[in-house]
Amino acid sequence: ILAICLVTYLALVPILRSVVLPAIAVALNMLTVAATFGLLTLLFVGDAPPLGGAGKLDVVTVTGMFVITFALSIDYQVFLLTRMREEYVRTQSHVAAVEFGISKTARIVTGAAAIMIAVFVAFALSSFSLIQQLGVGLATAVLIDATIVRLGLLPSVMKLAGDKTWWLPVWLDAKLPYLDTEGAVFA
Repeated sequence: ILAICLVTYLALVPILRSVVLPAIAVALNMLTVAATFGLLTLLFVGDAPPLGGAGKLDVVTVTGMFVITFALSIDYQVFLLTRMREEYVRTQSHVAAVEFGISKTARIVTGAAAIMIAVFVAFALSSFSLIQQLGVGLATAVLIDATIVRLGLLPSVMKLAGDKTWWLPVWLDAKLPYLDTEGAVFA
């Protein structure tokens, strides 16, 4: 888990041109994963779990769920944050960047999340415990991530952090490769 978080953080630094924003992104991803696993524990673990099953979580299912949840969460995050970065580069206003990013991506993220939740709910209706756990877990993760985290917590944390959100040491900026995620070369 630490290795995945570290690699994700290091990959996001040159894309977002910040050392703070990738840390926020990874921390919020882990929050999504923790909330999902907490709910799964409530629903599937114990002597008489509410949704039935063996009373425990399957390690293979949980591992797969972590990987899928983290990947989906980062996907939403990169989509949203690159739009925010695009506006920040243009205006140098963190408030405008957050508002622009949310306004340009909220409907797309919500629509994609609704489709994925529908698919995962189909898995959750399975009578096979492992598939049911996977479906409930992934549907929960997408719901939490696309609503509470992406459209609520992320903008709030970014607004609280202010311009520090976009901080990148000058020496690091000079050493990082330039990745044209905003398409400025074609503008």
